[in-house]
Amino acid sequence: SSNSNSNVGSVRSSSSGDQRRRVPLIVSKMMTLIEDKAYKKLVEGSLTNDTRKLFSDVLISYEHGKSHVKPSDGSGQGIKYFAGPDAIRAMGKDYVVYGAGNAYDVGFEKDMAKLGANVYSFDCTVTNRPDWTTFTFYPWCVGTKGDFEGNGYSKKANKTDYEFKSLAEIRRQLGHKRIDMLKMDIEGFEWELLQTEIINGKDEDLPEQILVEIHAEGANPAYVPKSLTTGKDNRVLNKLFMGLFRRGYRVQNWELNSGDHACAEFSLIRVPN
Repeated sequence: SSNSNSNVGSVRSSSSGDQRRRVPLIVSKMMTLIEDKAYKKLVEGSLTNDTRKLFSDVLISYEHGKSHVKPSDGSGQGIKYFAGPDAIRAMGKDYVVYGAGNAYDVGFEKDMAKLGANVYSFDCTVTNRPDWTTFTFYPWCVGTKGDFEGNGYSKKANKTDYEFKSLAEIRRQLGHKRIDMLKMDIEGFEWELLQTEIINGKDEDLPEQILVEIHAEGANPAYVPKSLTTGKDNRVLNKLFMGLFRRGYRVQNWELNSGDHACAEFSLIRVPN
C-alpha cells in the first residue's frame, strides 16, 4: 500500500516537471507523415508562380487539441492563435514574450500579461504612448532598418529617430536566457527579420513560438511599404516556409486577414530535434 502511494506520487511529480517527453512510436510516425506531406507541398509550390494560391501551399504540420490553444479572431489585430495558455499561466513570469510592433493596439500584450507571462513590447513608431503598466515597452523596432515610405503607422513620427535592434541584441540587453514567444506585426519588415534572425539565426535566439502576420505581394499599400512586398509571390513565400521548416518550425495554424487577402496570420511552433 505504501509502495503504491509512493509510486503514484513519483509519477505525479514527474508529470508536473519541465522535461522533454518521448512520444509513442505511432504518434511519432503520424507526425512525420504530416510533416513530410507539408514540406513536399512547399517544395512543389515553390516551383510555379500561381497568383490564385498565394498562401494555400502552407499546410498545418503540427496539430493540437482545441482545448490546448488560444484561437485567433482572424482580424490581424490583438487576438492571436498560440499553444499552451494553461501552461503559460502555470509558468508565469518564467515565460518570456516579445511583441514586435503594436501601433498602439496592445490587446495581445495585455492578454499575455493577464496569463502572468513576462511581456515586452517594441515599436519605434509609437511616440506618444499611453501608460502601459502590465508589460514593459521599449521604443525600438526589431530587425534591420528599412524603408518606412508608405507605412501608414509611421506618418506622424519622425522617421530619422527610429531605433532598430536585432532580436539577439535585445535578448542580451534585457538579460533573457530565451524567448518563449515572438509576436510580429511589423508591416512587411517580417520578411527580412524571419530570414536573417530566424532562418539564419543562432539556436539560442530562436523563439519557441512565432506568431507572425505575413504581407505578400498585393498587400494594402496604405499600411505596408510596397517595396517590402514586391515580388513576394507564392514561390517566395513557400521558400520562406521551407527555410523555417528546416530550422524546426511547424505551422500550427494560419488564416487570411479578414481585411486584406494578401496578408495572413501564421502561428508556428519549434519542434526540438
